Amino acid sequence: MNSVRRSARQKLDEFRSQGSLSSGPPEDSGWDSPGGSPGPANVLLFAVKAVLRLRQEAGADVQEVLSAVAGGASERSDMETLVRALGGDMAAARALDWLGTGPLESVVALLDALIRLAGLREEEIDELLVHAQSLADEWAQAGGGLLPGLRGIETGPWDESEQGGRHAKGLLDLGGLRIPDDPGLDLRMDRGGTPPRLWGVTLVRGKETALQLQAFRSPDGPQWADTRARLARDIRARGGEATEWAGRLGPELRCVIPTEGPDLRRRRMPVLMLGCDGPNWLLRGVVTGTDAESGNPDSWVYSYVERVVVVPSYVPPSAASPSATDFGFALLRPADGPIPLRMPG
Repeated sequence: MNSVRRSARQKLDEFRSQGSLSSGPPEDSGWDSPGGSPGPANVLLFAVKAVLRLRQEAGADVQEVLSAVAGGASERSDMETLVRALGGDMAAARALDWLGTGPLESVVALLDALIRLAGLREEEIDELLVHAQSLADEWAQAGGGLLPGLRGIETGPWDESEQGGRHAKGLLDLGGLRIPDDPGLDLRMDRGGTPPRLWGVTLVRGKETALQLQAFRSPDGPQWADTRARLARDIRARGGEATEWAGRLGPELRCVIPTEGPDLRRRRMPVLMLGCDGPNWLLRGVVTGTDAESGNPDSWVYSYVERVVVVPSYVPPSAASPSATDFGFALLRPADGPIPLRMPG
């Protein structure tokens, strides 16, 4: 959209003069352009999303953003829902029923406030809008929504039968999983059950972050939505917190779990739970440490999981499904249990 390259201030004034939209916007409302491409209002929405991410990485919270936006209590409530939804909170996104049809003024006011908070110069605002246009185009091509890249086609984790799995290089063979052999990671095999069996692997990066991976067979179809819901209920029942989030790999759980430290004092530990459904399997990752609380989509854990290959056909000489626990709560498993692993080499 060539108009994106106009003066950003002029563009904001142009949208501000349009006022609010009614539900069911006409074709020229600004949300959609002819041919199904994203309209200028959607471009502004992605500009808000981009600046929000920058502000969050700088340590700003929702209330700091809202304090810069004028309006009554009702407007601020809608604005808070919008901020949380654009940040990735899936519950807020579901509650925001006017998104894509509602008041442009709210989007414009929020973008204007964020620009002031970030202290962006005129040329930086223009660059932001050009970037937002490319994000909106990608969103439209993916069919909209909160979908990540197409697993098995554009990105991993991969199945052994898929092209990305068959041609993957630099992987360590653990039987049911083939994982990137990246330098600087400490690998620990996880055992459980009677007799003890290998059921997972934990990758530790320095003293900052640990990523535990486990794969499950799921012959009855995708399991992550159901498993995610049961995990959230289990964590909340034990006094923890669990928020469903739209992450780089799709829906994830950002959790805070009560635990006991070495000094026997009760603590609250941030935990990030990732999940990806593949053909007849579920790969789950549990992240603890710095990257569990940062919410950074550029974290190494995401790029690492995207390169993992799942081998559901692997069966060791004598396999038994373990019953493993970790972090003080049961790891809920699909009925057929985990895909077994073996020692590397």
